[in-house]
Amino acid sequence: MIYPWLEALSQQLFTQADQGKLHHALLMSGIAGLGKHDLAKELAQRLLCAQPHHYGSCGVCHSCQLFLAGNHPDFHQINETEKRLISIDTVRQLNKVVAERAQQGTAKVVVFDNAESFNESSANALLKTLEEPTDNSYFILLCESVGRLMPTITSRCQKILLHAPNDCLPWLTQQGYSDVPAGLIQLYQGAPLAVLQALKQQNATEYEQIAVEFDQFIQGKSSSFQLADFISQDLDTRMNWFYYLLHDMQKVQFGVAKDKLIFSNYHTLLVRCSQQWSAVTGYHLAEAWLKLKQQFISHSGLKKDLLLSQYFIDLKNKPGG
Repeated sequence: MIYPWLEALSQQLFTQADQGKLHHALLMSGIAGLGKHDLAKELAQRLLCAQPHHYGSCGVCHSCQLFLAGNHPDFHQINETEKRLISIDTVRQLNKVVAERAQQGTAKVVVFDNAESFNESSANALLKTLEEPTDNSYFILLCESVGRLMPTITSRCQKILLHAPNDCLPWLTQQGYSDVPAGLIQLYQGAPLAVLQALKQQNATEYEQIAVEFDQFIQGKSSSFQLADFISQDLDTRMNWFYYLLHDMQKVQFGVAKDKLIFSNYHTLLVRCSQQWSAVTGYHLAEAWLKLKQQFISHSGLKKDLLLSQYFIDLKNKPGG
């Protein structure tokens, strides 16, 4: 499926393929929820198709049928995650495969779903193949942040940055969701598929609970330990929520419009906080929060609830707190 916001890009890639000008190594990057994986598969099918047209693959040839059935011998998809890095053995095996003649006689395509999952050894193992590719071999690397990949890999690829549409509401309305909270769209940076996935969950706006808990704390209706305990129950996710809340406070201080805020339903709270803490103080609060988050990642044995509680005690002791 080609989504509306990717139609121009997909047509550009298909045209390059038609003209024999498509780069053999493509690095597609962009936030989650834009359809990178779907675009990569559409392009892969187009490259493997025996009778492609200007708008993609034919969908009916033997090659397309194999692809759609999930058992095309010349298509290889690597979907390791950061918890399981792409191994050097996996890359070496792929190098051997792409060096051979295509079984269906058209092309060979390898898609790396999470290119951030390369380690130094596996990345180095891929370099020679990227530098000296065999005929009709294509590599499509997908990632959210190019900065997390080794420069030796990125320098050998054509970089393609995917963008969210200016307005994802028309498409969401077509999917049956016409009443979408503005904050939810901001939370997912306007990525239509991410917003849609959230809307399908019963707790789509659960993130707003951090604003409720924080408001209770700064009004003296709950303690730093209670707020810390709430965050500790889902540490990584709720620490992200609080960082977004701090970021929204800074946005309010700089006059950002209400509909551009994640916590737009708690504008009164944001205004009150922006009046209590200066922009400089808000910046330091956000920096301290990110450092604390990094500490938790680097040192698993820390007493997280105590450190979180101390952060909020310090926050209240800031001028204006």
